[in-house]
Amino acid sequence: MSVHTPEELQQIITQIDTIDWSQYHTAYGNASGIETNPKKWWERFLPMSMIMHRHRYFDEDCRDQANIAKWLKILFAEQEMDARKAALKLENALCHQHVMVADAALPAYDILIYCLKTTDSALLTEDLLDILRGFAAGVSKIQFGAAWAVSLRKKLMQDESIFASYFSKEEEETLIAAFAKEICTLLQTLPIMTQG
Repeated sequence: MSVHTPEELQQIITQIDTIDWSQYHTAYGNASGIETNPKKWWERFLPMSMIMHRHRYFDEDCRDQANIAKWLKILFAEQEMDARKAALKLENALCHQHVMVADAALPAYDILIYCLKTTDSALLTEDLLDILRGFAAGVSKIQFGAAWAVSLRKKLMQDESIFASYFSKEEEETLIAAFAKEICTLLQTLPIMTQG
């Protein structure tokens, strides 16, 4: 793990805290971790009997999972396992199973790229590239009117050289190279515009 000075860490925390996360969404609800909509996205896919009997802890877990600022800050923890846990939470919330990308990915992107460029952990690098691979996959189909998705795709394309720099990693880091190549491949393909 790379070591940031206290001043650098404070600057990162300030950058995260200046974002109004309540204006964004994740796969688990509002990106601030405060549920503003009592009906969750996943309830549309559950039978009514399951919705009526769902456990309260699941709601609390969803709110915690959606607390993007919390997990972004933990990415910069000194312990690699804590940072990797945060990366997994962010992946689940921002690009759930790589089948969707949430609008909270747009403000989170700059923090994730900064972490990618400053970490010396191969495992965290792999985790971060996997998140960004989910972003690239998510913006390969853009709904008309989703300006945030167009902006996220532009950011990814501007940083394509960063991803390309991971192509020549050593044999034990093949996932890093594979994820980076997939990001670039997704970005070189024109996005499909959908009707929502």
